[in-house]
Amino acid sequence: MDLRAEIRKWIEAIERWLSRIHLLAWIVGIIGGAVTFAGGWVSIPAVLAAIALPVFVVDRLLAIRDRSERRGERPGSEQRFISAYEALHYMVDVSAWGRRVRTETDPQGFRQVPMIAAAGEFMQRCAEDRVRSFGRENGAGLHQPIPAAYWLSGMMDLPILFYQQRCQTVPRPGLEGVPLYTELQASEADVHAAWPSPSYARRGAGRPADVA
Repeated sequence: MDLRAEIRKWIEAIERWLSRIHLLAWIVGIIGGAVTFAGGWVSIPAVLAAIALPVFVVDRLLAIRDRSERRGERPGSEQRFISAYEALHYMVDVSAWGRRVRTETDPQGFRQVPMIAAAGEFMQRCAEDRVRSFGRENGAGLHQPIPAAYWLSGMMDLPILFYQQRCQTVPRPGLEGVPLYTELQASEADVHAAWPSPSYARRGAGRPADVA
């Protein structure tokens, strides 16, 4: 049995019943706004409010659950997502890792291309399941979690990193039949934890910079 569908049926039945009560309340309101019930006086608006409140709460909870299911989150979670393009720019422009990549040179005196290095680092963390990634499989449907093992056979389409914000994947060289994911996203919390900003790196990951 679909519990959510069953609850919705009950809500619809209660709403139909409440519409009749509203009509009755309007009629009673003309002659004084109150009726005698069980030997006392009961305000019709108060009765309606007592009934409507739990109906409203249940309906809102179902709406929240619907939105959470569409986003692939659990109700009440505070998970936020950023595009892979934003994640890479955060790594390069903000994180302590990016500062090091921009300034360090190899033994021959050459520096890495920051965005290319960030893409490789990003894919490595995703393959280790330290950063949760998401995408639209073959460009269809809603965003779905990308399995960590996928990054062993798929990779980011590197050329588009420099002129498109909607990153996507391609098969690794020599592989076929690998699904593609478009409009790549990542967990913002995972990205910040994997590559903390310089202030976080000095004080310890997970502690705000303004905390002594």
